[in-house]
Amino acid sequence: MPSAVKYYPPSTPERQRLMVAASQERAQRVMDYERALQYYYGNHPLPITVEDNMPDDNVVINMVRMVGDRTAQFLFPEPPKFETDIDSLEDTEEEIWLRELFEKSGGLAFFNRWAVRGYLSGHTFLRVMPPKFPGDQPFLTLYDPTQVVPYWDAENPSIVLWYELRYAVGEDFYMIDFYRKGLNSWGIDKYINRNRVDGAGGTFYERTVQQQSMLFRALWSTDLGAAGWELVQLGNWESNYPPIIDVPHLPDPDKPYGMSEVANLRLQDTINRIFSLMNMIVRKHSTPVDVITGADVDDVDNSTEDLFAIASPGAKVTRLELKGDLAAVDQALERAIIMYLALARVVLLRGEVADLQRVTNASVKTLFLDALAKNTLLWSSYSAALKIAAATALEIGYANRLITNNPVNLDIQVVRAEPLPTDMLEVAQINAMGITGGYMSRQDAATRLGLNWARTSSAIKAEHDVMMERQVADAAMMQTVSPNQSNSEQKERSNEQNVDNEN
Repeated sequence: MPSAVKYYPPSTPERQRLMVAASQERAQRVMDYERALQYYYGNHPLPITVEDNMPDDNVVINMVRMVGDRTAQFLFPEPPKFETDIDSLEDTEEEIWLRELFEKSGGLAFFNRWAVRGYLSGHTFLRVMPPKFPGDQPFLTLYDPTQVVPYWDAENPSIVLWYELRYAVGEDFYMIDFYRKGLNSWGIDKYINRNRVDGAGGTFYERTVQQQSMLFRALWSTDLGAAGWELVQLGNWESNYPPIIDVPHLPDPDKPYGMSEVANLRLQDTINRIFSLMNMIVRKHSTPVDVITGADVDDVDNSTEDLFAIASPGAKVTRLELKGDLAAVDQALERAIIMYLALARVVLLRGEVADLQRVTNASVKTLFLDALAKNTLLWSSYSAALKIAAATALEIGYANRLITNNPVNLDIQVVRAEPLPTDMLEVAQINAMGITGGYMSRQDAATRLGLNWARTSSAIKAEHDVMMERQVADAAMMQTVSPNQSNSEQKERSNEQNVDNEN
């Protein structure tokens, strides 16, 4: 966790000392992320050693991926929505523009990838890239979590003094410093280092994509030396928001970095071992063994697979088979899986859809209480980052004449999709009782149903006005067709009303 009192360029001795600490930290983060990534891909250590010409009984139940995918899908069941004017009846220009921006950046796949990376690494980094061509939109980039190192203020770790970004192109290594220059001003300086590191060079492109990725991360964690960095480009970032948005996944109680959820790997290995042992036991005892007593081997004729012929009349055949039902082993496996899911705060429902037909909304939320609590904590971090990303993109769009309204005056709200289904009939019934009882307004009822009250009330009023106009037109038509009958009917209704009043 590098900390400093101010920004130091790569050529200074202070930065050289900080780079040593940063390289050590990056190396540890690379190792942790690579291990988590390998488990996510299902590359787990084999619990049972496989000897030559022996069956492989190893089984992998990838709990790491199951929990990671469920966490990401629970956090982003669908792309979040952005509102810049909650009273607007139609989508505003900015809302449409932001929706298109995030769709072009990957849509739901981008949000899922972002959450999975946070789950694996504990901390992610976003950047809103300015458009390269006139009239083009900005683009949202998700950096490799081991690619960026923040340098925090030693006195206030909540303040980032600068970000260090490293990447490789061919045999050359680059580093970009994003450093604070003022309240709303950042410098962006690019450096190149042409020092060669063992493992790169001509053989690099002969490696697989996964091997290249692992090598890149190894090179990022290598201290190339501060003296070898050559300044090649200067840049500025004039904005109300930082050029890089760092997002902690879960809060770490002791570090500014976020906390990864891949922390129960021993329990994951135990689950694999128990299931593999069950598989081995079943394989070994799946074929029964017949034991014959009271006869010589020559007396047995087993020319057919399902029939034995024994010459000795006193021979006895006994079949050996597994008498136990592996209930204890199966129970141990089930408990291990339940414990893993409990530690990950992920719910895996048992039963069928019919079991939930008479369950209330409150009951469903109670079943998912742990998952909802974790989801709320994650959303507080991810939604804050999305708000900054949206505001940054709008600021860039306004500066490049892509939108007409100044985003400084906009109150951006990030609206998430509910991860759990809701019985709307139950909500509507509760709303009806509240309106009838006089302790709930129609606006509150519409809000609980997920409706925009401004739009709904306007639509109701418009429909009412159309209905009234239609009734007036119908009455006028009736008056035109049979005016005498209409007058007599009016007199008759008036007389009936006078009689009722007298009574």
